[in-house]
Amino acid sequence: MALIGKHRLALALGVSRPTLDRMLVRHKDLPVERRGGRNQQWLFDQDAVRAFLAAASVAIAPKRPPGTLADAVAGAQREMDALIAVAREGRSDADSIFQLIWLAMKLRRLRAALALPTAAPSGVGSPE
Repeated sequence: MALIGKHRLALALGVSRPTLDRMLVRHKDLPVERRGGRNQQWLFDQDAVRAFLAAASVAIAPKRPPGTLADAVAGAQREMDALIAVAREGRSDADSIFQLIWLAMKLRRLRAALALPTAAPSGVGSPE
């Protein structure tokens, strides 16, 4: 019996760590060799966990595949628009400004990968 930690168990089951954590909450009788704690790693017998999940008929939804570059561009644009709205309200701080600059660079890289025009985000550089 080889014992593995949470990270390796999540990888073996094809789920994320948060999903594994939710499974531990929902299924109190999920076989755990050693519960983790302060400076202690959780340990599981992978075969026992798989047998339990099969016997309990627990459906495991695999991780969602990574999105496309176009999805990443759209997400970065939404984040930038939200930060710009915060800046316009005067609630921005140094971290927000840094994050906005970082997102602008990320958006530029993603657009270059997609060969899209590198238009300025809405509200940046435009006179009010």
